[in-house]
Amino acid sequence: MHPRMRVAALTAIFALMLASGVLAQVVPCSGVILGPAPNQLRAVLQAFCIPTSSEVPFNLDDPVQSAGYNTSEEFVLAYNRVSGSNAIEEPLRVVRLDKLKQTWSTAEFGEMTTEVLPGLAGSCLGAVGDVQKAGTLFYVGISLSPSAGCVAVLSSDLKVQAVLSGWLLAKFANGLVILAGSTRHFAPTHPLRLSLFNPADRSIKKIYPAENDPLRARYIQRLRTEIVPADRCEGENCEIDPERFDDELAAYGASSPALAVNDETVSLAFVVQFNPIGFLSFGKTKDAVEWSEQVVFVCRPLDDGVDCREFTPSEMQTRFGVTSIDALLAPEMLKQVFGR
Repeated sequence: MHPRMRVAALTAIFALMLASGVLAQVVPCSGVILGPAPNQLRAVLQAFCIPTSSEVPFNLDDPVQSAGYNTSEEFVLAYNRVSGSNAIEEPLRVVRLDKLKQTWSTAEFGEMTTEVLPGLAGSCLGAVGDVQKAGTLFYVGISLSPSAGCVAVLSSDLKVQAVLSGWLLAKFANGLVILAGSTRHFAPTHPLRLSLFNPADRSIKKIYPAENDPLRARYIQRLRTEIVPADRCEGENCEIDPERFDDELAAYGASSPALAVNDETVSLAFVVQFNPIGFLSFGKTKDAVEWSEQVVFVCRPLDDGVDCREFTPSEMQTRFGVTSIDALLAPEMLKQVFGR
């Protein structure tokens, strides 16, 4: 996306946030501020219960859009300054307070690039969405559009270690993180992509979709051959390539998450919902129960990739006697899943 178009899009998104005027309940030391954004940096720090003084190395009066990470030992805030016209300004600013030493460090990032979409490189600067920590690294999530984002990976001294595409979806205690890939917002379908980032060697391994996936291949074949002409989607909002069908993470049952991780076994499980959106005509998708399929995946990282097993939810119950995906990740259960 051209830089001017990107800034304009982000400004429009932020303007909608401002216009909504949604009020959130104030939770002590949570960073939540009652009332619409933007807020002065001073007020944001106070909402996190961070003492402010004239000695801090940044302007406390700056109006900002921000996200923070706060523990008893440290505080990290990533923010964009907001102009008088409510436009988000570059650069991205990040500050860190070492609470044990009572020292501040600051950094600014004026240009970061990554593969924003498959085959398309672009700038990773936009509205800050969240700040998380995995292992010793901070992950600053940045929104580029409603369906695209990127992640700046920073060390404790606020140096860039990597710039990733998509969003941080889950994390392991050992520092591995799971990413959801970005998609084009204005597209007939939004295919799901999941990957595993290892900060030790900065490698990214694909989790989903896998190269050889029989249940996914079967669904693609159904889209190719089983839709009668009268039911097929037609027009610019329709997809023509079944390989790009719409799928998403979805919970199986009320008590089961859509994605679960287990630090003891360093494994993950998730449920993918297959949808006929973009292939069936709009009026047919709502009641097309026979086209709505769910698949359970259980995966574990290996040195040379990610090893996964898949089965239907009913098979999960009959083979393993469980109804929640997180139960599949227990040590003894995982041995049954992988047969060893």
